[in-house]
Amino acid sequence: MIGTKISKSDFDSGLYAECAVWCNANNAIIEDKGDYYEVSAVVKSFEKIKTCKIDELKAARDAEEVQPIEYGNHVYDYDSKARDRINAAIIALDVQGEGAKISWTTADNQDAIVTAAELRAIVAAVAVRSNLLHIAYRTAKAQQEQYDDLLFPFPEDEDADETDEDAASWSQAFWRESTLTSLLELLLGFEINKDDWRTLLTGAKARLPEIIARRNDFLQAYQGKRHEYDNLLTYFLYRHFMKALGDDAVQDKVQLALVSTAVIQLLDVYEWLAKGEVTHWAQICICKAYSREIEYNEDNTEQLAAFSVLDEME
Repeated sequence: MIGTKISKSDFDSGLYAECAVWCNANNAIIEDKGDYYEVSAVVKSFEKIKTCKIDELKAARDAEEVQPIEYGNHVYDYDSKARDRINAAIIALDVQGEGAKISWTTADNQDAIVTAAELRAIVAAVAVRSNLLHIAYRTAKAQQEQYDDLLFPFPEDEDADETDEDAASWSQAFWRESTLTSLLELLLGFEINKDDWRTLLTGAKARLPEIIARRNDFLQAYQGKRHEYDNLLTYFLYRHFMKALGDDAVQDKVQLALVSTAVIQLLDVYEWLAKGEVTHWAQICICKAYSREIEYNEDNTEQLAAFSVLDEME
């Protein structure tokens, strides 16, 4: 899989998703190479990794911007060639005068008769979509730049007093025992498919104080594999945040990605405490169980996305 190239001009979203999943399991990343994306071995520098993840978010946004757009009863191409054709057609129809029409081949190979006004409406629909994509990207980028404190806390200054700003931070709010208790109770209240998931959640809930107290020790022990959380966050963002195009719930999608990644880390700490290590297979099993129980149930996903971490502080 290393070296796999994904063309931007003929973007294959299925191959991109397959590569993203493989990268998460095999210590690799997807890099933006200009005209294409390429699967590469992971870069050890955390700052470099973070930069690459932001590049992946941008690449996902750019790929979505050139996807066909639905207007009326048809779907229209909107890659660079299609944009040039639309602009040229608008000019030509304006020259011909009001009421002029042209036959247009749609993305699904149908013939549509369109006017200049309809072509402009297609461009306007693309502009609305593009604006939502850029809002989603900026939100995700900001969260990506800040989430390291959520997953990898800096050493605390024992002499420093906790300020109101610190108390209101998302990461500190998430890793409070009261927040984690509420979150685990929420997860336990969902429809559960297999008992191993219930056992995992119940065990973690019973040992929450120890999990919180020993989390930094776990992160030190797991230091060589912490890039897996970067890859997980990128996966959750890639899979879910573009759905905000349909409901405008950008913040919920980003929070879902953050909570999902952090829940898996929480369960990893529990596994480490219970068994003394987190093997690669154990990590795969935890991720598969989470995906089975949460991601493949739309009701569970929506409820988890709506879980407000900061409200738990009140």
